[in-house]
Amino acid sequence: MIERMPKLSGARARGKRRVRRRSHGTRVARVFGIFIGGAFAVHANPCSAEPKAKNGCVAAYEQAQVSRQDGDLLEAQQELVSCAGANCPDAMQADCSRWLGEVQVALPSVVFRVLTPSGADITDARVELDNQPERPLDGRAIVLNPGQHQVTVRAPHFTPVTLQLQFVEGQKLRQEALTLRPVVSSAAPPESPVHVPGPRSLPTQRHLTAVQWVGGGSAVVGVLGLTYFGLKARAGENDLDGCSPTCSRSAVADVKRNYLAANLSLSFGLVGLAVATLQYLAQGSVSASNTAAKHGVAAAPGTLHLELSPCFSGLSGSF
Repeated sequence: MIERMPKLSGARARGKRRVRRRSHGTRVARVFGIFIGGAFAVHANPCSAEPKAKNGCVAAYEQAQVSRQDGDLLEAQQELVSCAGANCPDAMQADCSRWLGEVQVALPSVVFRVLTPSGADITDARVELDNQPERPLDGRAIVLNPGQHQVTVRAPHFTPVTLQLQFVEGQKLRQEALTLRPVVSSAAPPESPVHVPGPRSLPTQRHLTAVQWVGGGSAVVGVLGLTYFGLKARAGENDLDGCSPTCSRSAVADVKRNYLAANLSLSFGLVGLAVATLQYLAQGSVSASNTAAKHGVAAAPGTLHLELSPCFSGLSGSF
């Protein structure tokens, strides 16, 4: 029994040493595996990210050229900024950087200023470009693509203004001053004055009467007599100049009679003309008074009427 005890204790000691060796080997294997796995992970991630970054550079490189040809310089600028980054190949960076400078030079810019009719600035104005969301006007320049744009400017209590503006490449800090007019309040329009019709004037109907016909005829006869006897007296006077001083008394008497007839014709014609004129002028007043009496309208006070007829002539009036 005593001899077996040392043998058993030695076997146990050897077993413990074997277990310790196995556990240490396991620990070393685990640490080595973690180190190898970490190194693989570190090297594997850049390799997997590099193709994605390269594909993005190529897509931005190509899209920038397409957008630039289409005239969308703002989109081209964004793409060129992407392909000019440090993650892209050196050759691609050089092209994108050069093109980016050219696009930035070609992009036009505008500064809007909104004024009242008196010339004062409207500080709370907003602008809308091509139906895009409104942006406040703070005095800074707005960069946009070249070409035609629809611009709408609005401000509270003012009527908005919409216009078409053309911008060209390379046009920088273009000044555009827009005037807005205040909104007219919808107040009630002033009442139109009521028109009160005045007394209606009665129409005056005039007809040529016999007195007017006789007077007119007398004037015509007087003119004809004046012409005839006047010419005849003038001719006789010329004959007397030729025979003077041996002219006969009958020749002299004929000349005198012709001159007298001419004067009488002139007087007759003037009287006839005066009678016809007065009768014509007086006819309007007489017709108006008769019409007023017919319609029951009293004649205005202070009215004077002249009445002429073959049998009676006189003045009548109301005062």
